[in-house]
Amino acid sequence: MKPKRLMFDAAKCTGCQSCALACSVMKFGECNPYHAAVRLFRNPFRNTEEALFCRQCDDAPCVDSCAAGALFRDGGQIRLDTGRCTLCRSCAEVCPHQGITFIGGTGELVKCDLCGGNPVCTAFCSSGALTAAS
Repeated sequence: MKPKRLMFDAAKCTGCQSCALACSVMKFGECNPYHAAVRLFRNPFRNTEEALFCRQCDDAPCVDSCAAGALFRDGGQIRLDTGRCTLCRSCAEVCPHQGITFIGGTGELVKCDLCGGNPVCTAFCSSGALTAAS
């Protein structure tokens, strides 16, 4: 069964960024955590890492905000059709989890697509903080 979303356990996260690096290599062919659909953010108030990625929300404001219809549901997952995307960024603005990112250098949006059912980020998370769930 293909995973329907990623799960994150901050208590297990070491902040190593392996998930973001693996994602950027998979999506762009380069080790650049700024070009990843999974990003880590250090919360200094809680002294923990927080993961920013698409949570595949049941009530997805990103899908509702996309006037071009580039974001849509497919088997429970939210997909991005880059061919229809106008780069208006309304989806990124309304995402409550900062799960959609605009990459300035390439001029495109990046959103977790669960790597087609085999999320590479979870395979490289040695602490088990990031897992795939059905």
